[in-house]
Amino acid sequence: MTITTGSIAPTLTGPHDICSRRPATLTAGGGDSYQWMENGNVIGTNPSITVSPEANTTYTVVISAGNGCIMTLTHDITVHDSYQTDISDEICLGKPYGRNGFNLGSQNEVGTFSYSRTIQSSLGCDSTINLSLTVQPSPNANLGPNTTHCFDEDGEFVLTVPDGDCDSYI
Repeated sequence: MTITTGSIAPTLTGPHDICSRRPATLTAGGGDSYQWMENGNVIGTNPSITVSPEANTTYTVVISAGNGCIMTLTHDITVHDSYQTDISDEICLGKPYGRNGFNLGSQNEVGTFSYSRTIQSSLGCDSTINLSLTVQPSPNANLGPNTTHCFDEDGEFVLTVPDGDCDSYI
């Protein structure tokens, strides 16, 4: 009678952290057959699988060797969100815009314009900032009808400027 003993040296590799909506490849080794599972459901039988979880997920692989040995390994993947931020802002005609991560030169056309900027986190996850920038026309200062009198009775200069959204008029 011959008694054969065996062992299995399983391996399981793949990322533990991924960005949302990005795929990850998990690879098992050391066996002859593989059965991958997610939440108790079989999702593959090859040594490698590509997954795109939408939330943190644990994957299980059952590795079988020809000598009858079976080993079960698990692999946790943490999903990191990507973000989108929408911003609306206003400036006056001819002014540069340098806020909210944007560095735009002088804006020389009146209207509303859209800009987008992508920033990566330390994990490489993209976050997008969308800017809706309204460029206002420069206001017209109305000093009233021409007059030779520009000072009030206390000798103070009087200037009336209509309400507006811009920070300077002269």
